[in-house]
Amino acid sequence: MKKFIKRINKMPWWFRIVIVLIWMGIIFYLSSIPSLRSSLPSIFDLIARKLAHIFVYFVLTGLVWYALEPTPMWKGTRLRTAFIIAFLYAISDEYHQTFVPGRSGSPVDVLIDSIGMSVALVWLHFRR
Repeated sequence: MKKFIKRINKMPWWFRIVIVLIWMGIIFYLSSIPSLRSSLPSIFDLIARKLAHIFVYFVLTGLVWYALEPTPMWKGTRLRTAFIIAFLYAISDEYHQTFVPGRSGSPVDVLIDSIGMSVALVWLHFRR
């Protein structure tokens, strides 16, 4: 993991932003699919989809954090900024889903996304 982080730190700032935008595009694309249900029993399908929400927004928050690294921000400010950007994107993603047939936007999903964001921020805050 340390080698991966070192490689990210060596990337130019604009490339880090491109990676964030690509990840946001992937989220947008997945939100555009009318149904992402699997063949798992319904409770396991629900759990898998909610864990996917947590994972996707964990990654987004981390990517935003690293995209902000070259800026002259204090660590706490960068943590809050990464959370706010990811949180606003989660809200816009749920709003986007209201226009997709078979999907609906849910404030509960934004809260679930926030779990992923929060875990990422705790990890980023306490990592060495």
